[in-house]
Amino acid sequence: MQAIFDRDVNSFFDMHPKYIINHKDMKYESDAAEGGGKSPKWMAQYLFDIGTDLDAAGVMTFTFLESDDLLADAEISLTELVNDRDEENGVWIPVNFEGEKAGTMRVVFKYGMPAEPAVPDAEAPAPAAPGIMQPAMTPGM
Repeated sequence: MQAIFDRDVNSFFDMHPKYIINHKDMKYESDAAEGGGKSPKWMAQYLFDIGTDLDAAGVMTFTFLESDDLLADAEISLTELVNDRDEENGVWIPVNFEGEKAGTMRVVFKYGMPAEPAVPDAEAPAPAAPGIMQPAMTPGM
């Protein structure tokens, strides 16, 4: 994930922002992007089980924080996210602060079945429902 913020809540030093992703009862929190400033990047990968009915999948929320200060947040429907995704280059999504545009974030999403486990068939769990994955961002992007 990558973000470009219009606002800075730390006047004297670089910001070290982190993010929280929420979808229903799933929550993922990143480490701080040390020295990320207003253009942080994170290398992370998450798997969300959203099922096959995208209309019932709901929304995913993203919250960006600098320490305890809110930098920006975004909410996007999973239907829109899956339909607009670019699995190679990602999608840029506007982020807001108090109802006003506060920057953008770039996330790469893949939608489909998770990879098969590398264990014998007798021990392999049943395949999961399709999910959304935010794969690691490649360096230099």
